[in-house]
Amino acid sequence: MAPSVDREEVLLFKTPMSFAIVTLLAGALLVGGFLLGYLPTHSQVTDLEAQNAHLRQQDGAYSRQIAELQQTIHKLEGDLKLAELRDTAGLMSYRASQNNFGAAAELSTGFFDGVSEAIAAVDNGAMKENLQKILDQRDVVTTALAQANPVVKDRLAEIYAGFLQTSGSG
Repeated sequence: MAPSVDREEVLLFKTPMSFAIVTLLAGALLVGGFLLGYLPTHSQVTDLEAQNAHLRQQDGAYSRQIAELQQTIHKLEGDLKLAELRDTAGLMSYRASQNNFGAAAELSTGFFDGVSEAIAAVDNGAMKENLQKILDQRDVVTTALAQANPVVKDRLAEIYAGFLQTSGSG
């Protein structure tokens, strides 16, 4: 036979007051557990928000630096293109001075196309005007080179000198 159990031994809460105390303790433990989980997470969220704000500031600074670098790159590419055109003008003049009009004519097509592109890309008004003066000589130079006319030597030397003036003023 099983031992008999008193009804009072089975009851967890013998009085309504003990039930209230246990309920309050359980509630306090529940709230304490919530706070123990919430406070570190809240602290991490606050730290991450501060880091995010700092990174956004850095991103803005880097974006400005990138824009400045892109402007510098654009200017340097333009300067490089003008230097290449100047060198081509010098080489054309040299080839013509050596009576190699065919080689000078081959260079002239790319040269004048490059001058046309440079006019569209240049912001400096004086440089644009000098380049346009050079481009205006395209037909005369092309014809003279095709005819192997020695007069073109002086014109190519003038174009080269014009380029030196253009790059010196830019």
